[in-house]
Amino acid sequence: MHKRKVRVVSHIVIRSVIRVFMVVGIVGLLVAHPVRAEEPVAISDDKDFVSLFNGRNMDGWVGGTNAYVVEDGALVSLKEPVGKWDLSTEKEYTNFVFRFEFKLTPHANNGIGIRGGAELQMLDNSSKYYKDFKPDKCHGALFGLVPAKRGALKPVGEWNSQEVLVDGNHVKVILNGTVILDCEIDKIKPSDVKQQQRLRRWRSSGPIKLLGHKRVVWFRHLRIKLLP
Repeated sequence: MHKRKVRVVSHIVIRSVIRVFMVVGIVGLLVAHPVRAEEPVAISDDKDFVSLFNGRNMDGWVGGTNAYVVEDGALVSLKEPVGKWDLSTEKEYTNFVFRFEFKLTPHANNGIGIRGGAELQMLDNSSKYYKDFKPDKCHGALFGLVPAKRGALKPVGEWNSQEVLVDGNHVKVILNGTVILDCEIDKIKPSDVKQQQRLRRWRSSGPIKLLGHKRVVWFRHLRIKLLP
């Protein structure tokens, strides 16, 4: 009996040792090759950024000043604008980083105009009105030219943070810490006449524009940093 008990105990000990080695091995693999979720892009502080909107009035902006109102420290596009729809900065910019926060309402549609005529789409991707829109016309896309990655936009009614980098022909859009667009304008090969026309609008400089589209969108904390 005693020998049988010893054998049983020995088997238990061996199994326990094997389990320990297996656990250690798995942990070692996880440490060597960790599985990580997609990490947000690190956003630097606002050093060297200049405010484009004072939160009180439209000083520094021209064009569609009757298509927007100032409310609770934000610029708000009107559903029934009077006159011009687009609001533009007085100054023109060449290379820059433009940061702002925005809040969409149901079926919202707007855009960020850069370098004279190019448009970065702003859109309620969840709206049934836009369910048939192609990827190059959804939020963050270089309108009609380059599609943007989906999934980073917060639900309607929540504030989003967006950064637009324009440096030479390089355009990058970061939405809520996720890069959704990263392209080189001069490497785009137009597939039709419309794309050719859109590419011809690209200039060496231009104002920042808020491109109203008879939908309500809120903007705040608009600021810009000039690049060499």
